[in-house]
Amino acid sequence: MALEHFRINHKDYSLIVSDIRMPTMNGFEFVREARKIDPKVKILLMTAFEIDDKDLAKVLPKPKINGLLRKPASTKQILNTISNLIMDL
Repeated sequence: MALEHFRINHKDYSLIVSDIRMPTMNGFEFVREARKIDPKVKILLMTAFEIDDKDLAKVLPKPKINGLLRKPASTKQILNTISNLIMDL
């Protein structure tokens, strides 16, 4: 549903925040599809799993993400990350 909403309303978005683990479609698949719709949208992924940059690049070599937060993340950490991504538009 989120992908379909983004497909219809993508011009209203500058940032997508998504988890990697989701039902039906995982976050990596979501990123690939969202990038087809709007290659310039910023994407922040969140995960509870340890994943290093090399492993992430193997799973998602292109299109890239703009940020990765590991859970649990504090509200301050989430807000700082989102703020930095938005300020970099």
